[in-house]
Amino acid sequence: IMHFGIRERLNFSILTAVFIVIALLVGFFSINIRKQAKTDAFLLRDNISKEISKDATGLLNIDLGFTRSLASSYEGYRGQTRNTLKVMYENFLEQGIKNNPNYLAFWISFELNEIDPEYTQEYGRVTWLFDRLSGNAEFRTEYRDLDPDNLSPQYQDIKQTKKESLINPYWYKPS
Repeated sequence: IMHFGIRERLNFSILTAVFIVIALLVGFFSINIRKQAKTDAFLLRDNISKEISKDATGLLNIDLGFTRSLASSYEGYRGQTRNTLKVMYENFLEQGIKNNPNYLAFWISFELNEIDPEYTQEYGRVTWLFDRLSGNAEFRTEYRDLDPDNLSPQYQDIKQTKKESLINPYWYKPS
C-alpha cells in the first residue's frame, strides 16, 4: 500500500478542484453559447422573414392599387349590355396579358344579375379571362357558381361580407 504525503494529497486536491472548476466553466459556457446561438438564429430568421414580408406586402399593395383603380373604372360602364362589356373587356384583358409577361392570367368576373337583366338568381357569375396555361394567351368565357348547392367558399364569403377581399392562392382548374 502506497501512502501519500501531505504534499501529494494537497496537489491531488488542488488538481481535482481545478478540473471540477474547468468542467463547470466549460459546461456553463457551452450552455450559454448554445442558448445565445439559438437566440441569434431566431432573431436572424425573424429579421429575414420581416424583410421578405415587407417586399411581398409592397408588391401586393402595387397590385391591389392597380386592381382598385381598375374596379373603379368599371363603374362607368354600368348599364352596358353583356355583349358590349364582353367585347370591351376582352380587348382590355388581352392588352393586360400582352403587356405583363410575368402574369399568368388576367380575368374579370361579374355577377350575372348585375349585367344581364334577364338573369334573376342571386348567385352566379360570368368570368372573362385571358391566360397562358397552354403557353399562348387565350381568351375564354366561364360561368361559375351557377348551382346554389355548390357555391365556392370564396364566392360565398365575398358575397356575404361585401368587402374587398384578398384570398389565399388556389389551384386554378379551367372549366
